[in-house]
Amino acid sequence: MKYLVNVDWLEFTAVSSIDLTTYFNGGIYKINNALSLEIITDWGYHSKNYNYCFRILYKKVDIGIFYAKVLDLFNISGRSAEIKISTQTFYRQDFGEILKSINDGLMLDNSLIKRLDICYDTDVDILSNFKNLFYDPSIKFRFKNKIKVNGTGCADEKLYVGSYTSETKYINIYDKTKELNAKQNKEYIRTLHQNVFGYGTIYRLELRLSFKLPDRKNIIVTNLFQAAYL
Repeated sequence: MKYLVNVDWLEFTAVSSIDLTTYFNGGIYKINNALSLEIITDWGYHSKNYNYCFRILYKKVDIGIFYAKVLDLFNISGRSAEIKISTQTFYRQDFGEILKSINDGLMLDNSLIKRLDICYDTDVDILSNFKNLFYDPSIKFRFKNKIKVNGTGCADEKLYVGSYTSETKYINIYDKTKELNAKQNKEYIRTLHQNVFGYGTIYRLELRLSFKLPDRKNIIVTNLFQAAYL
C-alpha cells in the first residue's frame, strides 16, 4: 500500500504587525527577496471585514491572498489579517519554505485556522472498504453516535461522513483519479500521483476542519507541510 498525505485547502486568520505604508511602489509591496504583495482593487465579499486585499507572490508566482484591515498593521490590536493559500501551492516541494516566508515576512502571530482540508491519497479502494465496514453487522457503525453518513450505496461514487455545512469537521471519500480525469486544470496532482503510485486508480479521504472546531487553536500553521504532523 502506498499513500500521500497533504493539505488541500488552507485559510487562517492571524495577528500581523507589518507596516505596509513603507513598502508601496506602483501597487507592489516587496517584503523580502522572495515575497511580495500586489494590491487588488476588486475582491468580493471579504471587503466587509477587510479594507485591503493583496495577491501574495513568492518568487513572482501567485501563491495566495492576503487580507488586511489597515496598511499599518503594527498599530492595530487584535486579529488584523487573513490568509488564503492557493491550492496548487500545497503540491510544491517548497511548500514549507513558502509557509515560513509568509509567516516571517508578514510578521504573523497567533494564527488560527478558518478552514483546513487534509487529504489522504492511496491506491487502496478505501471507498469500497468503508462501505463494507458501514454494513458490517459485527461493527454496528450505523447505530453508533448518530453519525450522519451518505453515499453508501453500491453505485455511489462519493461517501460523506458528517455534514458538508458542518462548522467543525466533515469527511469525504471518493475516486480522485476519476475527478482528475474530468478536470484538466489539476495536472499538478495527476503528475504527483503518477510519480508515487504509477497509473492506477487513486482514492482520496478528505478531512475538512472548520472555524468552530475547538482544537483548531492547537494547530501550528507553519508545520502543515510535514506529512508526519498532518
